[in-house]
Amino acid sequence: MLPLILQGGMAAPVPPVPPAGGPTATPEIATLSVENGRLHVSWSACADAESYRLLYGVQGERLSAISTSARSLVTPVLRENGRYQVTVECVDSLGNGIFGRSATVDVN
Repeated sequence: MLPLILQGGMAAPVPPVPPAGGPTATPEIATLSVENGRLHVSWSACADAESYRLLYGVQGERLSAISTSARSLVTPVLRENGRYQVTVECVDSLGNGIFGRSATVDVN
């Protein structure tokens, strides 16, 4: 996007940068572990998120989804062993979503 030029040749003000440690633009997985056959996942807050959606499943297969307003959850008992892919999506009040980076964990 081109900068806005105001009369006198001054550029528009730059929006403030959020403080360090505050909400991020995308969800980042903070912890991912397997205990008693369940995935335990937590993630960072997203700016403007109304809810989150956790997508998980064995890599290469159809993923399951769980929606929550919390920033951590425990999945139901996993049905099969393998390398699980986990992704978190932030969802705003209009239903728009943005995905964070995926993480993987081996379930034996």
